[in-house]
Amino acid sequence: MATLTTYAQPTLLEMAKNVDAYGRLIPVINVLAKKMGIMQILPFFEGNAPFSHKTVKDSYLGDGGSWRAFNEGVGVTNPRTIEEWNVIGMLNKYFEVDAALCDSMPEPQQYRNQKCTRVIESMSQEVAATNFYGNHASAPAEYYGLAVRMDTLNTNNILGCGHDTAGACTSVYVVQPGAGQVWMAYPRGHKTLGVEHEDRGKVDSSTATTAAFNSAMLPVYRDFFSFYGGLVVEDERCIGRLANIATTGSSNLFDPNLLIEILDNLKDGGTGAYILVNKKVRTQMQIMAKDKTNIYYTFDKGDGLSGQRPLQFNGVPILLDESILYTEDPIT
Repeated sequence: MATLTTYAQPTLLEMAKNVDAYGRLIPVINVLAKKMGIMQILPFFEGNAPFSHKTVKDSYLGDGGSWRAFNEGVGVTNPRTIEEWNVIGMLNKYFEVDAALCDSMPEPQQYRNQKCTRVIESMSQEVAATNFYGNHASAPAEYYGLAVRMDTLNTNNILGCGHDTAGACTSVYVVQPGAGQVWMAYPRGHKTLGVEHEDRGKVDSSTATTAAFNSAMLPVYRDFFSFYGGLVVEDERCIGRLANIATTGSSNLFDPNLLIEILDNLKDGGTGAYILVNKKVRTQMQIMAKDKTNIYYTFDKGDGLSGQRPLQFNGVPILLDESILYTEDPIT
């Protein structure tokens, strides 16, 4: 008898969990949803190549010229540039459900829609995580994220709080989104942004190999999901990182003085920037904000998404992003 690989497909047990005692489909509470601040702020622009985007940056402006007296000559200068290629990645996923199982649900299309919504959520979380931790060098299908682009401390826009325990650090990331600064590229000529969904309808699916046959088949409803995009940092002055932050204890915690330094060192003093933090760092910030003598923390007057009052640091919005890990390694 053929053995079907069912770990990736819904089962009767899954069906039973989604139907109440009256045979109605139960709304599913998406407790695995995450806040992804970086996905709220990055604009999308068309790349200048099918699956990459080439940027050209100044590397040398010249020697500044020479003051001269009458009848004196001056030298020749030659400004130089460098080119940089930014990867545009492809993220894809199928969802399949046994057609007979789906058709037996109280509302088959709503059931499929619920499942598809979860797939889109999981893919969005993957994109957000890649925006921080993607590493094209070790995973060639990915693009470079912010952490890899800022993996060495300096005295300018990448500072550290001093925690040095491997796998027990976190970071604050600062981004100035916009054209010519930091944005997401989609392939040249592509017509759709974000996660794309294709309803492939009812098809026959190969689910498992057997000794007697090449494959076992069954009718399924199939959906296909795609995301095409990559992070582009055209101006390195528009990103910053406060790394090596401890998530527990009382030392090497978030240091607001270092964040002030980073913001001041960004392009135009951090104008238009957003601060991205996880829950632990946001908690550290909120504890500091309760001190009435701390003038750097304020709450917006309801201009955030859905009218909420986001915390601000020196006028810069602080966005929660649960893609930022608590398990980063320290950087040096």
